[in-house]
Amino acid sequence: DLYSEFSVRTIVTMGVSGCGKPTIGRHLAELLGSAPFISTDTLHPAQNIKMMKNGQPLSDRNRWPWLKRVHDEIEKASTSLLEGQDLSLRGAR
Repeated sequence: DLYSEFSVRTIVTMGVSGCGKPTIGRHLAELLGSAPFISTDTLHPAQNIKMMKNGQPLSDRNRWPWLKRVHDEIEKASTSLLEGQDLSLRGAR
């Protein structure tokens, strides 16, 4: 496997709406084999989804609960997150 020498915990694709983030993410997950793909659009609270469907932009206040869920999913998926790290640094992230 071409990518087996790399220890990948998390890859985040970012960009503006409609630029192909899920397509790239699914392709990377397929290439890496064991890497799960999560579409973070599915992690938005119901109110955010309703606002986006109605064409209303999200404020930073609307995004914070979603970003917390994204963070939690990354933490849950990371199998070796603390390996070789000083635990005292965790609070500084």
